[in-house]
Amino acid sequence: MTGINFANKSHFAFGNKYKEKDKCIFISYKKEDVNEAVKIGDFIMENDIDIYLDIFDHDLKNAAKDENHELITKHLEDGISKSTHLLSIISEKTRSSWWVPYEIGYSKGSKINIASLLLKDFDDTNIPSYLKISRIIYDKRGFEQYLNEALVDYYCLFEKYSNENNSFISNVNKLKDILKST
Repeated sequence: MTGINFANKSHFAFGNKYKEKDKCIFISYKKEDVNEAVKIGDFIMENDIDIYLDIFDHDLKNAAKDENHELITKHLEDGISKSTHLLSIISEKTRSSWWVPYEIGYSKGSKINIASLLLKDFDDTNIPSYLKISRIIYDKRGFEQYLNEALVDYYCLFEKYSNENNSFISNVNKLKDILKST
């Protein structure tokens, strides 16, 4: 079984969670980091965790094309409010983002579990204050631990994977080109 991307409206029933699972990770990123966000999202779904990655939200894309700022904000807030976790993908490019800090702030107000994943190119000697309000994931090992903890929240998956072997997460080395090593 594989996780799904709830941004694809054919999968995303507003007000209803997917029947077997009730966790979903909203992936926040700067649009210049879309390739990295997709790789991370695919990896998360390979590990049977649902995500919301906005590149498949056609209503959001249309709102952006029409420059309908109110509707853009509404779609992002809806995606966040239907999620249980927010994972912000942080690179040096994120320093110029307006949306990533907004999504983190909105999530904090919504009492959603917030974490920030630092990419290889991010200089972590000067971390912005808005990131310090959440868990910061510095490397592959920290990311693996974060996903293991998210899986533990899925009781049925925890049971399945803990009976098969002691490792929940498929090979995190798939992301070695974008995540820092331990």
